[in-house]
Amino acid sequence: MLQLRLNNILAKTKIGDTCFFGPELEFFVFDDVRYQSTPNSSFYQVDSEEAEWNSGEDEVPNTGHKIRYKEGYFPLSPLDTYQDIRSDMVKVMQECGLTCRVSSS
Repeated sequence: MLQLRLNNILAKTKIGDTCFFGPELEFFVFDDVRYQSTPNSSFYQVDSEEAEWNSGEDEVPNTGHKIRYKEGYFPLSPLDTYQDIRSDMVKVMQECGLTCRVSSS
């Protein structure tokens, strides 16, 4: 329904002639997730080895190269440590009959 309405708007306004729609499977991968809920408090905490806030941590190895805040939408190697798992996910989706046009972090 929405797609038909938007296609009609495009045709009437002549601001474009093609409109594409499709699902975007977007999610985050964390190394650690903690949460707690009690009668008087609650919290959540997420952590990732790739996160900028871990640049000074005692990791083995800590290369010091971290993705800067708000700049991790499409990192390249060596910062992109999830390329292999993403490739595996795309392969499984394709085996299920889904078409994947692009893969990013």
